[in-house]
Amino acid sequence: MEPNDFESSYDDFVLTLRTRTFRRPDDGWTAELIGAHVAANNDLIADMAERVTRGEKPAYDNADEIDDVELTAYVARIGDANAVASEVVRSTQRLARARDALTSDQRNYQLPATIRDGDTIVHEGPVPLGSFIDGNADFHLSRHVEQLRHLVIYDTADPPEEFDEYELVLLRRGKNPPELDDEASELLQRRHLGYLELMRRKGYLKVAGPLDEQPDESWRGISLYQVGSVAEVERLAREDPAVKAGRLDIEVMKWYCAKGAVAFPRP
Repeated sequence: MEPNDFESSYDDFVLTLRTRTFRRPDDGWTAELIGAHVAANNDLIADMAERVTRGEKPAYDNADEIDDVELTAYVARIGDANAVASEVVRSTQRLARARDALTSDQRNYQLPATIRDGDTIVHEGPVPLGSFIDGNADFHLSRHVEQLRHLVIYDTADPPEEFDEYELVLLRRGKNPPELDDEASELLQRRHLGYLELMRRKGYLKVAGPLDEQPDESWRGISLYQVGSVAEVERLAREDPAVKAGRLDIEVMKWYCAKGAVAFPRP
């Protein structure tokens, strides 16, 4: 397993923990406890690998990492599921670093391991350290991904019964904008903003504003009208002094959203 693949193998688990809502099980671990177990176990195995690189001969026993009291205290220190997910990321990065620092001989170190599942010891004996680390990110993790998914609450909702309808105007830089000095440029910008304010006062325009931090700097702004006709809004938008001058060009289209989802309280 390549280093990047090792860390990314935890992505699904972390994403589920961060973005889903979970039910509390009648019996067994909550989502937070599952996450705490994964993080704590990562740290334990990382500690084993770090000690091997120092020339020590540690032994693995996951008794504390499956103990309900220990995991509950862990969650109490950390916080909610999102905070526990951050601990999984941190511990995964630590384990990845420890894994990558192992030499070939150290990966083959026969780690004495006592692996517990509840009250049952499922394995007792040596395991190659490298294989043990990779297995932790493979079948051990996949088991807990499934365990987590069983706790997900899949919320469902009916689609909106009614929609509000708007006309969306996208403003972009004109293909052949005029060359203006600073004074003329400022005057044209003031006339552009004044025209938008006039459209708002007449009740055509709901809101308008510029765009920023975009990969394509040709897009300049967005205007949202509510007139009922794309053709009429295009006619109005082309009367904008900046559009008429060629500084801006427009694209007009319909935009729908759930009825009442957005409001424009400005009088």
